[in-house]
Amino acid sequence: MKKYFCLFSISLLSLIFYQCSNPVSSPILFKKDISAADKQLVKSSELFGLKLFKQVNQTAGDTNIFISPLSVSTALGMVLNGADGKTYDVIKSTLELPGNTQDEINQSYQNLNNLLTQIDSKVIFESANSIWYKQGITFEQSFLDVNKTYFDAQVQALNFADPSSVNTINNWVSENTKNKITKIIDNIPPGAVMYLINAIYFKGTWLYKFDST
Repeated sequence: MKKYFCLFSISLLSLIFYQCSNPVSSPILFKKDISAADKQLVKSSELFGLKLFKQVNQTAGDTNIFISPLSVSTALGMVLNGADGKTYDVIKSTLELPGNTQDEINQSYQNLNNLLTQIDSKVIFESANSIWYKQGITFEQSFLDVNKTYFDAQVQALNFADPSSVNTINNWVSENTKNKITKIIDNIPPGAVMYLINAIYFKGTWLYKFDST
């Protein structure tokens, strides 16, 4: 029987999907003191998650599905800070955030990440971000700085021609997923200039457990 696991609350941009828990519903979050923009991000991410789930389900066939819309949403939220024009509008629309300013989006991602890591003492939830860019290429410093500030992203230049760079990236992911994911890339293609990665680690028990019989 096909099984579905999805974290609704709110990836190598070559998307990384992780197993996750019961949905974290909006009413739980709304009991906390969060802003209107934060609430909008929660609602928007739920809509985005449903769209993503539908799309993945259509292409997954009979295989089980383990996805984290939060991971994908966070990565795209980081990308927004470097996008412009039509690309910016399309990403923002995809995330169901047409009415939010970029400052509101960045602040809300930061607020909600802080909330999710503290919402339940019985649950371990950790989210880490990183940006690895090709040594020798200059990027807008404002893009790197804003992702450091609001997404707590580790930013590092690497010699992509050096095979050890693959190990550096894989080791970061392994460390931030408690060794649950030990490898996400086998090599770095010649045309690659940047990897933007979100890694999520979640450990908790079901509120309502499945009958084992």
